[in-house]
Amino acid sequence: MTLKRPQWANATPEMQDYYDHYWGFPVHDDQQLFAMLSLELFQAGLTWQTIWRRREAFNQAFANFNIEKVASFTAEDINRLCEDETIIRNRCKILAVINNAQVILKLRKMGKTFDKYMGSTSSSVDTQI
Repeated sequence: MTLKRPQWANATPEMQDYYDHYWGFPVHDDQQLFAMLSLELFQAGLTWQTIWRRREAFNQAFANFNIEKVASFTAEDINRLCEDETIIRNRCKILAVINNAQVILKLRKMGKTFDKYMGSTSSSVDTQI
């Protein structure tokens, strides 16, 4: 059976992979949710394809989006990221990712997971679309 994809998903092999394996699939792992939130943050003002092509570079630059590690990034780490030509070097976006990691850790201290917090903001049913 051939998978029917929208036009945008057939644009490149990367977009086909994204559509076939990520688009519309529910995610409940805090680290995966944090990674996707971070990539979406970097996408602002750019195409998703631009970000998705750099996904591995973002993973390396941001310690595989390990929440604890990113939350403890220092000024030295921020400078390193701002000089990393393999990612989007927007200082405000980099700081936002670090801040989001710190907020997720605060949620954990309150006994909540990022997944549960995100689910509490929506009345949607968990289904693959």
